[in-house]
Amino acid sequence: MFEVAAINGLLPVEMLERVFHLLPPRDLKAVVLVCRWWREVGEAPALWVWVCLRVRRWNIGYMPEVLDSRRLQAVRTLEVREVSEELLQAVVRHPGLKVMVVVMAYFSSVDPELLAQAVTQLEEVMLWYSYLTPQQVTAICTAMTGNSQLKTLHLSDINLSTVDAGILAQVVTQLEEVGLWATDLTPQQVEAIFAALDTSCQLKILRIGGSNLSSVDPDVLARVANKLETVDIAKTQLTGQQMTRILTRSLLTTNLKELDMRGNEEVEEELRRQAGTVIKVLKV
Repeated sequence: MFEVAAINGLLPVEMLERVFHLLPPRDLKAVVLVCRWWREVGEAPALWVWVCLRVRRWNIGYMPEVLDSRRLQAVRTLEVREVSEELLQAVVRHPGLKVMVVVMAYFSSVDPELLAQAVTQLEEVMLWYSYLTPQQVTAICTAMTGNSQLKTLHLSDINLSTVDAGILAQVVTQLEEVGLWATDLTPQQVEAIFAALDTSCQLKILRIGGSNLSSVDPDVLARVANKLETVDIAKTQLTGQQMTRILTRSLLTTNLKELDMRGNEEVEEELRRQAGTVIKVLKV
């Protein structure tokens, strides 16, 4: 204890915090137990940015308290397997969270507006294999047309067919990365999405595999695909004409770095070879 007291008398707060920054997680957890002063310094949120909180059934009861703790105010990532309104309220209060990954969680008892508020204040949200009601899906999309911080949204195995086509299209154009895998999109929705992307957007990555895109105009599809950097339209019932237009346009002008069109109709081998010289990763 004498050595600790001596160090505390010699090192200013800023220097002690810089020392703590150099410690691996295990040692950082240990030093905050040494004395009250080290705990006070060691509670600085910037020291705990590396933490990824994982919400499970056994810990969801005290997770809101964890999120509210001073130590974890700069934590950026939350992985969720179990959800509650109390958890989402803590997410809304948290100043540092940027990423939420949700896998196989059931939201049926959660207020749609609360869920929408939590999602739209984050930057990246992944909702995979999680049951959402039509009201919750609509609330999220409607909120995103307003003041949303969201840049990346991935939805998988979530039914979006009830969402207004115009609202869904507006949502997609506001994002930088979108994943809509197996989301039961209607022909009207996919046509609206690509028409909106053809006009203007900031999107760079589109993953929409598993949807039926056969009704989308081939020229519109070709223009949109080649404006983006990464496009996954595997297993989307593309016609040979649509695929040919996409690859032909890539030979004229393209931003594409990665294109996945597997699981659709065939295209000419020569066209595929030529497109492969301009698209770094081409899967047909």
